[in-house]
Amino acid sequence: MTRMLPTQKYVSELVEEFADGTLAIPEIQRDVVWKPDQVKALILSVFHSYPCGSLIFWEPREKDASLVRAMIRPERLKQYNGQLPRYFLLDGQQRITALASVLLEREKLKEILAEIEEDMPYIFCNLKKFPDELEATTDPTGYPPFWYPLQAVLTGDVIQRDEIKQGLGEGKTKAIRANIERLRGYPFPVQIVQDKNYAEVAEIFALVNSQGTSLTGAEIHLARLVPRWKGIAKVFRDYRKELKAKNYDLDLSLLMRSITAVECGTAQIAKLTQKMDNQTLSNHHLKKSWQQARRAIDKVIATLSTNLLLDRSRYFPSKNVLVPLVYYLAQEKSRTHATKQMLRFFLNSQLSERYGGGAEGVFRKD
Repeated sequence: MTRMLPTQKYVSELVEEFADGTLAIPEIQRDVVWKPDQVKALILSVFHSYPCGSLIFWEPREKDASLVRAMIRPERLKQYNGQLPRYFLLDGQQRITALASVLLEREKLKEILAEIEEDMPYIFCNLKKFPDELEATTDPTGYPPFWYPLQAVLTGDVIQRDEIKQGLGEGKTKAIRANIERLRGYPFPVQIVQDKNYAEVAEIFALVNSQGTSLTGAEIHLARLVPRWKGIAKVFRDYRKELKAKNYDLDLSLLMRSITAVECGTAQIAKLTQKMDNQTLSNHHLKKSWQQARRAIDKVIATLSTNLLLDRSRYFPSKNVLVPLVYYLAQEKSRTHATKQMLRFFLNSQLSERYGGGAEGVFRKD
């Protein structure tokens, strides 16, 4: 029987476990995506003791140690000298990272979230109206007196300074301290999944996250792919960084659709996971399909850059048009013929806004 251990953890505990490696983010989770105002809204909710949802952890079994070592993000494993986490976070990543952004030094946060390309937003607070007046920003300059980064207020000695205490008065200073303790002591309900292997946990992750809009279908299907292809999330992450260096920002969904098109002849990502469930696809086979898809993506980008001078993806009304081009190049052996055909298709689809609406039906036709 599955064990689901209900408990609760204070904000201070959660952030401490996140910082010391006890709690980690598995590869089936995506990178931080919350906007500054979303971070601010969570912090305000915690300050006011409003409900903020529950968290789901997975506690791996001792016999899962080798699998855990293979699936954890390599950057994090290296940072903690090979120490394995006790828990993996299945649901609540954005909340944990948002809280960590105001309770940890920013340099420490960058170490833990080394894969994040953009900084977490700054949350500034007006000490005279603390904690009701917060402002989320990516630019920490130009704030007037008594406005400070919330992180500095929560972790530093800001309210201990004589000029601050004199400007606020003893009553307000005492109230600020009480609010800080309220945030640190806010209890999050936590459900800890025990006695489940990783494949089952990935299924739990997919079912839990399919109920909301927090994840795309690509990310949910990636959760099912990871147990069969360890390290694939990092492969996709590293490749996306290479593409961004070329000014092509292609998301996870497009990469998943591309490998699905090559392997299954369709852009419906669910078909790939169905094929994995119905057949035994080896790690070698999946890698071969991905290499074929990657070569086709590189050829598409090179062709568009050379022939149409489209040296960045932001020029595209829709990037979905790349998927049938990737499939076409993966199948077509004649490079000259393929180039003419794909350029004609690309221009027609962009001018007609072919992918401007629902993509699934268009993908099937194409």
